[in-house]
Amino acid sequence: MEVCFPGGGVLLLARGATLTLGRGVWRSAFVSREHVRLHLDPQAATLGLMVVGRNGLVVERQMTGVSSWDVVAEVDPGASEELPLQHMAEGGGGTRFWVQGAQDDTVVALRLADCRAGQGAEEAGAGGGEDAQQEPAPKRRRQQAQHPAAVPVAAAAAAAAAAPEAARAAGAQGAWGEGLQPPAAAPLPNSGTGPLGSAVVPYDVSSPLHLLAVRGIEERYNEGCLGVQLRSLISCQGGPLKLALVSNYMVDMGWLMSCCPDLASAQQAAAAGAAHLHLHRPPLPIPFGTHHSKAFLLVYPSGLRLVIHTSNAIFADCNQKTQGLWVQDFPRKPQPAPPSPFERELAAYLAALGLPAALARAVLGAVAEHDFTYARGALVASVPGYHSDHNVHANGHMRLRRLLAQVPLPPGFRGSDQGVGAAAAAGGHGGGDAAAAMEGLVAQCSSMGSFDQAWLRDELGASLAAHRRAPQHALLGGLPRPSGPPGSGPLPLAVVWPTVEEVRGSLEGWFAGRSVPGPASNVGKPFMPPYYARWGGEAVGRRRAMPHIKSYTRYRGQQLAWLLVASHNLSKAAWGGLLKNGKLMVRSYELGVLLTPALEAAYRASPQWGFMCCADESGGGISSGQARPSPPHSPQQHPRVAFVTLACGAQEKLALEAAGAVVCVLPVPYELPPVMYGSDESVEDVPWTVDTPQAGRDALGLDWGVRKSHYGHREPE
Repeated sequence: MEVCFPGGGVLLLARGATLTLGRGVWRSAFVSREHVRLHLDPQAATLGLMVVGRNGLVVERQMTGVSSWDVVAEVDPGASEELPLQHMAEGGGGTRFWVQGAQDDTVVALRLADCRAGQGAEEAGAGGGEDAQQEPAPKRRRQQAQHPAAVPVAAAAAAAAAAPEAARAAGAQGAWGEGLQPPAAAPLPNSGTGPLGSAVVPYDVSSPLHLLAVRGIEERYNEGCLGVQLRSLISCQGGPLKLALVSNYMVDMGWLMSCCPDLASAQQAAAAGAAHLHLHRPPLPIPFGTHHSKAFLLVYPSGLRLVIHTSNAIFADCNQKTQGLWVQDFPRKPQPAPPSPFERELAAYLAALGLPAALARAVLGAVAEHDFTYARGALVASVPGYHSDHNVHANGHMRLRRLLAQVPLPPGFRGSDQGVGAAAAAGGHGGGDAAAAMEGLVAQCSSMGSFDQAWLRDELGASLAAHRRAPQHALLGGLPRPSGPPGSGPLPLAVVWPTVEEVRGSLEGWFAGRSVPGPASNVGKPFMPPYYARWGGEAVGRRRAMPHIKSYTRYRGQQLAWLLVASHNLSKAAWGGLLKNGKLMVRSYELGVLLTPALEAAYRASPQWGFMCCADESGGGISSGQARPSPPHSPQQHPRVAFVTLACGAQEKLALEAAGAVVCVLPVPYELPPVMYGSDESVEDVPWTVDTPQAGRDALGLDWGVRKSHYGHREPE
């Protein structure tokens, strides 16, 4: 069998052989390092497709004399499909498959050829295949399949790159189906190179949300946006570091420098571990406040990289817990220009840190030199103090409320301009009470402060429920609010919080619970049990990696109206509390990024799409010699972006795309709708509390209370 690629490359799959395709062959952020395994049975009667990557496959056929393609199979991640080849043996049109979310980049045509074992692609003929008695119906196996030995991705890429002439000689274009031609020839990407030609692409530009890589889980869950390596992000790959600002709550200096050694080479930095580094503790004017923001600001000759994340700078947090991360590289301004809203917010937050004068000039000067016009998120910061007037809406949950009040809900969401009935046309679930029950809000955190139900529902909840409302609805007065815990009404609020058993069975055992420091006095408030949902983590392979991520979202089925990844835990200290005099009291520094479809659409249509700080021979970035990828959409034609989870089904994605949306997958680590405590009667769900002694040993065979330290570690090679 010939496996034909868009650039003209061809690989021959012999009878009984297995071939693995992945990132070494396809240049797409939707593709995992090893994504799909093909196995041709010894009689060439069926082709097995096994998806080992994080996005599914769509298989299509084209009948002879027909120009359209019909979907004949959809293979979900972790599943496999037996594809009958009878129609190909009889010359019955074309067959192709492609990775969901990356059709143009990954479409592969299949063509039967002389399939003798060991025959090379250059020897492949144009015809035939063994006859089969009858064509059985496709059989889909939903369970995880055993992975047979496979051809390495790099070898597949090398063979494909070497074969274009042989492919054309063999008549490969016929495999694309009648009336269709393969795209113009283009070189296949080299294994391990990214869209900008650099040795290692530090993050997945196709997604605005990333998770940190976790040691001890399946490797496929550390691919692409599911597994960013901190060392790759915080490096000199973008050129020599001119300035580095490290912001965090807990810092193990020795470990940080062993994990990110390039920090020590920065010409100017705020961290520790080298003689030229500065240490700074921001002022905390209100008791019990903390500096809790987690970020890296890195300045290279070619641009500025901003990383806002949820992890403390300690080994356990960055290696064995589920962490969220937003990252974007920004180019230098070609000439002085007024600040964008994102730049103003970032500069105001940095100014509030009270940095030493010389360092403040360097940091704020660097920010002013870079173009944040097309930031693919909006900053949500908290600065301690008693805020009044316009500053009330510049901090904490009131900042989030103001931002969300400008965000329209996608079609089908309650309160959307197009209403619930538009969901089916837009690719979502249809209308009706059942569909409405699938919509809700989620607050997911790793610590819990002291608050009452009124604050949770009517203050923070009102901010989470905010959205752009039609004028006729706004005139009715009142703010949208959650209806209460799940089961209470049309817009429930769930709080995702790990159970005792989830902590016990985690990668770190009981020790993981020390990083989920919710005391019994707060977690055990009488009104809280109906709000609690399990952590889960199965969707991203992180069932045993306890959450230190903090995220907030509004969902309907598997579609998201927006998502916030932030350092904010569920507390008044982080989010602020409104006082009787109208002021907002905030105790702690926090920092997060709100992701919305509109901001993502503007970024994807901008000239900054795909920009990444990377050094070339002259020390510059893309603008000094590297070819910038063309925006997928023109600036005059913003795409409509739809945020979906990894669990979103193939049919729903296809329906969204058919409705004109660009599907953007966000790696939400918990199940939606959330799985509430008590949903499985065979398991007693007890919320984790850090100060409650636990009986029995954990997954590591250790008793509760065994003392271990977060400090003094070194990053393994």
